[in-house]
Amino acid sequence: MKHLSIILTTLFLAAALQACSSEGAGTAPEASSTIEATSLVVTPSVPLTAAKSAVPYESETSSISYHYDTESGNLNVRHSNAAFLPGGNITVRVRIEENILTIIEKQSAEPSGAVGLYDLDFVITNLPVRAYRVVVIEPYVHKNEQPLYFRMDLVESLGGSATAARTQSPWGDIASF
Repeated sequence: MKHLSIILTTLFLAAALQACSSEGAGTAPEASSTIEATSLVVTPSVPLTAAKSAVPYESETSSISYHYDTESGNLNVRHSNAAFLPGGNITVRVRIEENILTIIEKQSAEPSGAVGLYDLDFVITNLPVRAYRVVVIEPYVHKNEQPLYFRMDLVESLGGSATAARTQSPWGDIASF
């Protein structure tokens, strides 16, 4: 009887430890869903100057910063130095499959002119708290550039950022704005 009690206790602890692992912590999202970003705001990227030294990203990067609001369940996202043509309609879709969150940026409606750098501010609503692998699909990134991707664990931290280096135009050309 004592051995049965020890075996049951061991099984219970093993199950509890498995449930508390870092990859499975938090609420699991649906198997697959697509969310349209809400409150999308697009503004030209601001050049780094002495007066604006608090701006954390240089023009040779594509960067994401995020903060999760626990009360609303919304993830507030800023994509700094996103490349787009002026005048086109910019949309952001978010696809969640298992623990992969893909941010898909697109442009339509007859854009024209030279590609420039913009800051995109958007909100992902009702995002479950858990760990994600985030991939950002940018329409004007050159084929030889690495995509912007990172691990975001909302269980460990409600905010963070990630940056990908960019070496080809329009990155580095921000002074022309």
